[in-house]
Amino acid sequence: MKTFMLSLVALAVLGVLGFVGFQYVTREAQKPTVATPQNSTLEGLLMRGKGDDYSFILLDARGKTTGITSQTIQLDAYVNKNVEVTGQYSGTTLYAQTVTEKK
Repeated sequence: MKTFMLSLVALAVLGVLGFVGFQYVTREAQKPTVATPQNSTLEGLLMRGKGDDYSFILLDARGKTTGITSQTIQLDAYVNKNVEVTGQYSGTTLYAQTVTEKK
């Protein structure tokens, strides 16, 4: 009888440990992966604009506009010039990290 009870307790402990381990493994597998922001490069005419998050607009060759802002670059020097802007998006606004004037 003692062996039977000891076997039941051991089986119950193994079952609980197996369930906890299974929950841990499935929870780790369901964690969303965080995407690393990618740099984007756009080319076009930089113009003044006014939006909630941006002060400039980049007009590309297809006529598409993108809101541009920067915390490190004075974009005023590039107004009405054809430029290449590299930066990262936050929502629909491109935060410029580098600006190169195109000839």
